[in-house]
Amino acid sequence: MSAEYFEAKNIQELCVLLGLPASQAPKVEMRRDLVIAIRKTLEKRVLTHAAAAQIAHVGRTVITAIVNANIEKISTDKLIDIAYALGLNMHLSIKRDPKLIQASKSRAGHDRLRAGVAR
Repeated sequence: MSAEYFEAKNIQELCVLLGLPASQAPKVEMRRDLVIAIRKTLEKRVLTHAAAAQIAHVGRTVITAIVNANIEKISTDKLIDIAYALGLNMHLSIKRDPKLIQASKSRAGHDRLRAGVAR
């Protein structure tokens, strides 16, 4: 049985490959960043999966899943908790995306126009 592999050049392409809407890209990116940070921390501190699990108060299999990027069953909140327990500081940065703002304005005007026609 051979596995088929795909390569995504960015988060948006990854969402397409996973069948997720583009609106999920920021969440996917945040989860990816958390996994990368946790993995780097484990390597830098030379922690075994068992030691990291004890520090983070989770099962060893959770740490193993993160190291293997098998995080479908691990919530974003759990990833944040693990990162914090391992001594990582996190900062959320919120920026306006001019493309999304313009698209939103265009849709809002279009919806108003359609609503006006329906009356």
